[in-house]
Amino acid sequence: MEEKAIDREKIIIHTSLTGILANIVLASFKAFVGIASSSIAVILDAVNNLSDALSSVITIVGTKLALKAPNKKQPLSLRGKTPLLTQSFQHLFWQAP
Repeated sequence: MEEKAIDREKIIIHTSLTGILANIVLASFKAFVGIASSSIAVILDAVNNLSDALSSVITIVGTKLALKAPNKKQPLSLRGKTPLLTQSFQHLFWQAP
């Protein structure tokens, strides 16, 4: 069971890092095109890609927290609560004005 969790963690982190890299490259390209063409819509699309990258960072942090073993301070660990907490944080982040 522990081996499956580690494999799953590696897949999630690898996928998230790939998404972060892709979103940063896309954001850079879109920002360049948006500035060159004076298009606010394209510049804001670049900002949207950066927020997608931030969402992937939240996913990585949530994955790391979910797999932390219980300790004296938190005997039940965060395994059951972490997905809910990260989803709630992402929801609040996307709903912020």
